[in-house]
Amino acid sequence: MTAAGQPPDILVNITNDSWYWGSSELDMHLACDVFRAVETRKPMVIAANGGISASISPYGQVVAEYPRQKPGVLIADVELRILASPYMRYGDWFAGLCLVCCVLVVIIGWRPRSKPTPPAVAIDS
Repeated sequence: MTAAGQPPDILVNITNDSWYWGSSELDMHLACDVFRAVETRKPMVIAANGGISASISPYGQVVAEYPRQKPGVLIADVELRILASPYMRYGDWFAGLCLVCCVLVVIIGWRPRSKPTPPAVAIDS
């Protein structure tokens, strides 16, 4: 356990993926974990019964992977590095800013536009 206010050194995902056997959900869980490791710049270990147990570097490289639906133990060296990540420093501010920009674009696109008036036609009598 880390001290109060200190970020963790490693991410751990303990999951029951046996529900998804035979589907692509197992690969999607691994892909999401790769993104979380890169996003936080922290190494990640995954312990999944029935799923894919793995060790992921802070750069998103799957260092070790254990096959699905096979009993056993995966032993991997985890390199602890102190790396700064923009997401850990600023959080969801960038996503919030993108949301505000999208809302503004929608509002601007929906505002009523003035219709051009047709030119006056002169009638000669």
